[in-house]
Amino acid sequence: MKSRSRALIILAVAIAVLAGCSGTSPQESPTPTPRPTLAPTSTPAKTNPSVLENYVYYVIVGSTAAELRAQMDRLGPADQFGRFDAYTRWYINWSYPYSTQGGQCTTGPVKVAVRVTFTLPQWDPPSDASQELVDKWNAYLAALQVHEDGHKEIAIQAANEILHTLEGLPPHSTRDELEEAADTAGESVLDRYRQQEITYDQSANHGATQGARFP
Repeated sequence: MKSRSRALIILAVAIAVLAGCSGTSPQESPTPTPRPTLAPTSTPAKTNPSVLENYVYYVIVGSTAAELRAQMDRLGPADQFGRFDAYTRWYINWSYPYSTQGGQCTTGPVKVAVRVTFTLPQWDPPSDASQELVDKWNAYLAALQVHEDGHKEIAIQAANEILHTLEGLPPHSTRDELEEAADTAGESVLDRYRQQEITYDQSANHGATQGARFP
């Protein structure tokens, strides 16, 4: 199996409700439970959108390139499309308080958060591994991270567009109408970024053109 990675996009929407608009109060969507992580690498930035990164590792063993390749082929993260050396999963949450403007409902201050989880291989070189193999592995892992960071940047771009799109929604007569408009607008943005993820992987050959090829 060639070296490759994949990204998964999941949308989670949380809506904070304040009095002032007519209509039925929406229910808060549950936030997905993240995968167990070994090492959170950052805390949510006090920015909007905020970004939180986490890393999950699957352990591989071996002292030759062929053994490492076979381990990744067997143990790498998988979905319905196949098994991969690395996987990037990201969630976008948005929230806004309902407020009124001229007797109609508006979104109020919108907040957007991105949570990105990278799944990567982890290899602890044994004593009989050659320095050449260690160097090759380190270069591969660095290139793989470059590719995965590209997926993260797509997530951040999507979050920024969702933020500006929701901030620009016109007033609606009821909360239900506003919520429907916000959900439709957010999903429309994500649909385009799902396609952008596909295009990114195709253009980079799942990271191979960026050096993420092993051995």
